Amino acid sequence: MTQQQQYLTLYQYTTQEGFEHIIRDRRLKLSLPECVNDVQEASVWGETKKSEYLRKMFYICLSATCQSPSLWAYYAKSSRGVCLAFTLPVTPYNNTSDMYNFRVKETQFQISRVQYIPQKLGNKNDSYAETHLASLYKSLEWNHEKEFRMIIPRDYSGVEHNELGCFTDMLMPYLSGVILGPENAYCTKCARNFLQRHGYTDSIEVVQAELAPLSYYYIVDAAPGSFRSHEYSPLKLNKYEVGAELEHLLRKHKLINGEDKSTEVLKCVAEWVQRKELAANKQEPHSDMS
Repeated sequence: MTQQQQYLTLYQYTTQEGFEHIIRDRRLKLSLPECVNDVQEASVWGETKKSEYLRKMFYICLSATCQSPSLWAYYAKSSRGVCLAFTLPVTPYNNTSDMYNFRVKETQFQISRVQYIPQKLGNKNDSYAETHLASLYKSLEWNHEKEFRMIIPRDYSGVEHNELGCFTDMLMPYLSGVILGPENAYCTKCARNFLQRHGYTDSIEVVQAELAPLSYYYIVDAAPGSFRSHEYSPLKLNKYEVGAELEHLLRKHKLINGEDKSTEVLKCVAEWVQRKELAANKQEPHSDMS
């Protein structure tokens, strides 16, 4: 049976300068597995050296969240940068919710959720560990990144090589949102004008993340049916993300003001629960593009 196409939104954080290069050049820079930020990544049990197999691939590294303060700090220059949303047409791989097929012309790639584990797996004589576990497992210390990876062979013809690195344009047609960091100096109108000047359509939503007064997680108030409707649902919101979003909804409806408005608060909570019901319970992304 043919798998039904779904839509999955994933995010990439970058600096303001990086954002401008990505938009102008219409391409993303690929990551080299031997140069990732975790120096112990991709080494198997009993080894400290990375698997040689990794020299045959590139990564596109994405995240399932656009609200993480640590990711905004680390990858987006202390919240002064940008987070890009890509809403991708995918099909589940072998009926799982952790791996998806993504087709580019005649080539099919896998986009996989990184698994976070307390200790290394496999051994240096285990070819499966060398080739698969090495690229899709990381230490528990990195689980806040909620990472997804697209693995691309280094001999793939759609990779551009130059003195600045290796690049691909394969995700750019699926750019669906631009989120400015809370400390970004530019306004959303400036970002929209920048996108228009470089030939992007008005369908790309531009918003600015907000700091939440009661929570450390950032608020990203995108329109209903936008890129946030297709986020990776099996990653349930933790209580702090829930708090940030609920707080925002209450403020939006002017319900946090010291008055007794029980009925309005209950209606507001009901609205929020309905909006987040799939993200908390359903095991797959939405199957239709709003």
